[in-house]
Amino acid sequence: MNFFKIFILIVFISLNLSKVYAVEFSHLYGSLGIYQHTAKDAHDSLGSTYHKDPDDKNISTSLGYVYKNGNLLWDTELSYYNDISHTLTTGVNVDIRTLSLMENLIFVSEKNSGGYFMAGAGLGFASIGIDLDYSSGGDTFSKDKTITNLGHQFLLGYGINNIEIVYKYIDFGEVSGPSGTTKDGNAYVSDEFDNILNSISLRYKF
Repeated sequence: MNFFKIFILIVFISLNLSKVYAVEFSHLYGSLGIYQHTAKDAHDSLGSTYHKDPDDKNISTSLGYVYKNGNLLWDTELSYYNDISHTLTTGVNVDIRTLSLMENLIFVSEKNSGGYFMAGAGLGFASIGIDLDYSSGGDTFSKDKTITNLGHQFLLGYGINNIEIVYKYIDFGEVSGPSGTTKDGNAYVSDEFDNILNSISLRYKF
């Protein structure tokens, strides 16, 4: 585990606990968007690579609350990324869904003709569900697994009044899928890949 990430996370949590005393509440928001998921550098736990970065798209939703101090925003964001399906290699199919809680630090520019730009980064946790279906030559294996990973993201956005459009690049680290014994009694080793998301969403501030 990356201790630098843990250290940064502790800093973010500490600031989050103290922000009610240091800054003022700004707003709540809800968002709806679309995201592309990439299973980057897919391979199995024995080191066999799949020579492809499969991707798929689906809908994402988020809820958040924001505190501010001048041009800086503290954003606590709960997001759900709906199921996507990948064919990692011949006969290996996975469905992936992600629920994340991220703490973001965002810089907001001064309003110009009513509009403003946003740029920031965040760190947090994700609960990642992986459903595996394997079939080859009549030998089958189906199993699901849920893991929790640290994650980080970078975001850019533009807003006018109560509407914001936000792009996010999100990295939830390497995930390892289910393993076990197939129907024919053969060992099935886990599939592994980097859990990468690119999303664009429309936010409404309450």
